[in-house]
Amino acid sequence: MLTYHPAFDQHHAAFRLLRLIVAIAPQSVELDKLRILDFYLLFPHLLPEARLPQALKARARKLGEEANQYSLPAMPEAVFKQMAPIQAQGVRLLLSVGLSSVEQTDDTRVRRSEMPIPPEISEAISKRNSEQASLMTLLTKDVASIPLRGKNGLKDRSGLMEFKYDAI
Repeated sequence: MLTYHPAFDQHHAAFRLLRLIVAIAPQSVELDKLRILDFYLLFPHLLPEARLPQALKARARKLGEEANQYSLPAMPEAVFKQMAPIQAQGVRLLLSVGLSSVEQTDDTRVRRSEMPIPPEISEAISKRNSEQASLMTLLTKDVASIPLRGKNGLKDRSGLMEFKYDAI
């Protein structure tokens, strides 16, 4: 039996990543942080399980209570790892069409490029981001402001990535 899940669709991933990149622009974002934000954009009901700062806990819990569009096919950590190559393909797709660019520093950082987004895609992004305005604000303003690395960084708080060997 074949089943479809957007977590494993490179075009869906590219669209979600572009939604996040547009909302974070003009700043760049670490690729690993972008991957974590993408995971929670797809599965917002799991956000309350992350060890977020106290100020964000209640907002995450409220968003987590809202209906989730996609079911989780397995354990969160396993799905996150399985999503990695799909997310990488999504980033490469955005790079290949010129909608994003990569900065190679200590961390690979992704940013929105100067190329205009085609109107139909821009409208779809605006529509979807406004439909999920609370979630987008929480992810792109609040969760994105949490440092990625080290103890109490986003890797640690989410439990989705190893943080113990991060260079701080």
